[in-house]
Amino acid sequence: LVDIKSLDLTQLETFLEHIGIPKSKSIRIYQALWQRHVTDFSEITTIAKSDHTILSHTAEIHFLESHQILDSSDGTQKFLWKLPNGGIVESVLIPDENRINGGSDRLTLCVSSQWGCAMKCSFCVTGDLGLRSHLTAAQIAGQIQQISMSLPEGKRISNIVMMGMGEPLHNYDNLVKALRIMNHNH
Repeated sequence: LVDIKSLDLTQLETFLEHIGIPKSKSIRIYQALWQRHVTDFSEITTIAKSDHTILSHTAEIHFLESHQILDSSDGTQKFLWKLPNGGIVESVLIPDENRINGGSDRLTLCVSSQWGCAMKCSFCVTGDLGLRSHLTAAQIAGQIQQISMSLPEGKRISNIVMMGMGEPLHNYDNLVKALRIMNHNH
């Protein structure tokens, strides 16, 4: 099965054509996945039921499995995600109350791109694991999506840093695809 959330919009159009669904439906599917956060193809109400059946036999909708959330006294939250291969990766949500000159509060999310890391930088414990696996585009972008879904009304992530587990440029193709997904208007 194809991990449909790891496809950018152009790849989704190609995939849909390949399985017999008109590519004109790609925007509706993309919006359902990334804006409405559907977990099952039957929840996409803007396409035909026959399309639900085709998609369910050829693709899957990946969501990260929450393993644990750790809260710090300063408001920082660490989200631990369990991967299908058994690995655990983390995202860290860092609040910054910007009171200087009437600034607005910011929320920075530190995102992982790999389970482990091959770089073995002396200051980083992640390198001690070695590189276990690259995260998919869906797993990278999914960290932002799923944490955004958990925020209180009116709060939003304002900054993303790719400084979680792993060396992002070592997982370049999936990183670029995830960035395209995260920055797409739909």
